[in-house]
Amino acid sequence: MKFEKQLRRYAIAEWADNYIDYRRLKKALRRSVHRSRRLQSSIHGASSIEDLMRRSRDYSLGATQGGLPPDPHQILGISPSSFVNSETSLDEWYQLLELQIRKVNIFFELQYEDLESQVVETEKLV
Repeated sequence: MKFEKQLRRYAIAEWADNYIDYRRLKKALRRSVHRSRRLQSSIHGASSIEDLMRRSRDYSLGATQGGLPPDPHQILGISPSSFVNSETSLDEWYQLLELQIRKVNIFFELQYEDLESQVVETEKLV
């Protein structure tokens, strides 16, 4: 089952607005990478799927030069400068991701505080 479908299947209805907007993130990333690759391929030629898979595998296995992880643009096989003319840049996608993470984190913290206060109240009754 696809991840997005699992999210929807197991989501708590009244918390739906507080989940990460996976569909929006996925669409924005796909649009950004597609535009960037199209621009880059018109300039430099397209990366093969094998190259992309190798870079992704090397990254996940930690095979990096100098012990530092590569830039995300390297893994995706795109040039950071190719986003300059894109409507939605990868940097904008990271900002969208950060906002989604903050939204989820704030909700989690509120739920935690509520649960913690319920525990305190219950302990007073015991």
